[in-house]
Amino acid sequence: MFYIKIMIFLMMPQYIFALPVLKGKQSLDNIRFISQDGKFTYYQRRSGKLQISTNYSNKEVLDGKKYTQYFIHSSPARKRILIEKDEAFYQEMGIHKVNKIFTADYGQSEAKFVANATSPRLHRDDSYISLFYPREKNIGVRKAGDSKDSVLIKLRNPLNPSFSPVVLMPTPNDVLYTDINKDGNQAFLMYSILENKMQTVYKASYPGSKLEGCIVGEDLIVGEFAQVENSSGSKIIKIPLFNNESYQKMNIIYQNQASDLGNMLCEHNKVFFIKTLSYNKKLNLKETEVASIDLGKNNLSIISDLEYVTQLISMDGMVLAPLRGKYYIVHGKKNVVDDGLKRDKNK
Repeated sequence: MFYIKIMIFLMMPQYIFALPVLKGKQSLDNIRFISQDGKFTYYQRRSGKLQISTNYSNKEVLDGKKYTQYFIHSSPARKRILIEKDEAFYQEMGIHKVNKIFTADYGQSEAKFVANATSPRLHRDDSYISLFYPREKNIGVRKAGDSKDSVLIKLRNPLNPSFSPVVLMPTPNDVLYTDINKDGNQAFLMYSILENKMQTVYKASYPGSKLEGCIVGEDLIVGEFAQVENSSGSKIIKIPLFNNESYQKMNIIYQNQASDLGNMLCEHNKVFFIKTLSYNKKLNLKETEVASIDLGKNNLSIISDLEYVTQLISMDGMVLAPLRGKYYIVHGKKNVVDDGLKRDKNK
């Protein structure tokens, strides 16, 4: 029998508004990554080039076809970045589409090819890389710098061809990932590399629910969000990953009868997600805002006052909420980021 401790937020949430807007001397449409201290920026050009600018110079990182799109993935370790290069962003929309994945040292211009895959992610102080191969339904894991995957995990998922798993690594010898069973239930599974064994950590309560997750300290934070408006609602659970036999101990730290959008991120002992405040059934319209849970204080805050937030982005310690062409800073550096090249006063 599962032991579940419930800590549902029944008190009135705190409201925190007036979010600052991310600004830069370059067009935000072209910026792909800004360091938290503002010392360098990765940006793309319509010509298909990816470049990095620092205080007094810029360098080319990668070159591609015209209108190539780049996506940059980082982690709190700030040792490496992963670059996803999509040369057919406007032409190919297939569910098995893969992109070229590269790695580079944090803040540097020299990029090394990794693989043709999707959903790249850094783990364990940037010493491991995970990738997803959608056609084969395989998760690949390798040490950063290796040319081949040392671990391949085959997804079962007989139902959803567009499913992309969440992949985490709580230890160098364990891979935590999501999969779907024949009944449509998503689950977090723990794969032991040394023992070649699989164990279920958490199974979604309802078929069709979406699972999201992140690791905070020694705990797995699981967000379970309904993908359609129904009675299943939403909840966020904290599960100790160590000294927890069969993962039976878990705490429900948030629950909502409404279907929240989720898009959950974790930064500095806080959980950020998109919460549904109201739902107009006739118009099928939700009022959604950014919410955060402080895991230390166990309180819920509504951070934004934007009405229709649909996405959250993590970028070098900042959490951003894009809306109507602007990027609102939900968490992290609050002052204006100067990402332009400084002029030489002697010229």
